Amino acid sequence: MKRLFLLLFSFALAAIFFSIVDRTALRTLADRNGIPRFERQTTTTPEFHYTADINSAGYRNEEFSANAADNGELRIVTLGDSFTYGWGVEETNSWPRILESILRQEGFRACVLNLGKPGDTPHSYARTAFRMLPKLKPDLVIAAILQGDDIAQLNKTTLSDLQAISHIQNPTAPTPTDPARSSAPKTVAKNIFKWLFPNLVRLRDLRSRTQITAISTIWEKQVHDLLAAATAEERERYERLPADARKLYEEGGLNPSLLRLALTRPNYFSETWELTTPFTSNSIAVLSACLDTIRLAATSQHARSLALSIPYGMYSAKRDWENWRNVGFEVFPEMLTMDNADTAIARAASEANVEFVSVLHSFRTEAQRQPLYYKFDGHFNPDGHRIFAQLIALKIAPILQAIEQEKSETP
Repeated sequence: MKRLFLLLFSFALAAIFFSIVDRTALRTLADRNGIPRFERQTTTTPEFHYTADINSAGYRNEEFSANAADNGELRIVTLGDSFTYGWGVEETNSWPRILESILRQEGFRACVLNLGKPGDTPHSYARTAFRMLPKLKPDLVIAAILQGDDIAQLNKTTLSDLQAISHIQNPTAPTPTDPARSSAPKTVAKNIFKWLFPNLVRLRDLRSRTQITAISTIWEKQVHDLLAAATAEERERYERLPADARKLYEEGGLNPSLLRLALTRPNYFSETWELTTPFTSNSIAVLSACLDTIRLAATSQHARSLALSIPYGMYSAKRDWENWRNVGFEVFPEMLTMDNADTAIARAASEANVEFVSVLHSFRTEAQRQPLYYKFDGHFNPDGHRIFAQLIALKIAPILQAIEQEKSETP
């Protein structure tokens, strides 16, 4: 027994020693050589080039600490799609990171954890909230809803779909695909190894975790396949697109998902413009259920939640409105002056008892002065992220002050 105890004690000392080496010498080596925390993705199109470091949880962020900060730090979690992720810009130029910087300059000890992912929907935001918020222990949860798009893609979602996500009876219950909660011995051992030696994990199998995405090759093939399967009516729509847009598509310089929508659903944005139609009413109801699910997840962690409207180009400035029309979508001039896209999100938030925040009017003013979106791709450019972050910082500063006050009064 004594020999076994000495063996275990020696093993523990060795683990502690090598863990210290990992967090000092190996970390310095990894940082000096620019090795990603977990995975690195580089994307290039004719309009932009950027690199994204993805952490072990699958998000464009530093590794998340296991426990919430207890030193007065304000944790803000952002849920969203590619606009929140920062598609097309470096991570330092994404609006969540700029927001964090602005808030710190204003005296808040803010930490913004970005859970945005390209292709995610409000349905996904709700799933992410119940999976991640118990681990992150935030003070504020921001659900960033993309005008028009997030509403339009929810019409086929039913409320029963959300019940499978929300775990309303037990918000922190493990999901079958959540490795952090798996009881499998192999998974537990891997997680312990990652915790003890995070930088060794960074150095191991680096080649398989560094991806230089030849996005143009992928997109070019997808566009070719899409056009080969197009109907006569869809092909006619394609031929009506401007020559420069067709050239970009055919050379793999523009996301084929835009083309697929333009050919199959040119009314993708216009069909949700009228708020009283059955189509839009159902989408608003589903968005409300998504936001309610997020609110429940936030409340279970004693966090506040809000719905934030992200302005899309066709609602912001004439040049961007024309760009969307030129790539094949049906848009109305009223989209540039009326607030229907925001009103839809506001109604869903109100029904879910979630605070709604919008900077549309101020953002429109700035978008008329300078380009804030990539012309063809349609995402925020670096200036768009910067302006958006500056405007929402003004909106949420009072909310953070209230949270700080509540935390100071809590024993």
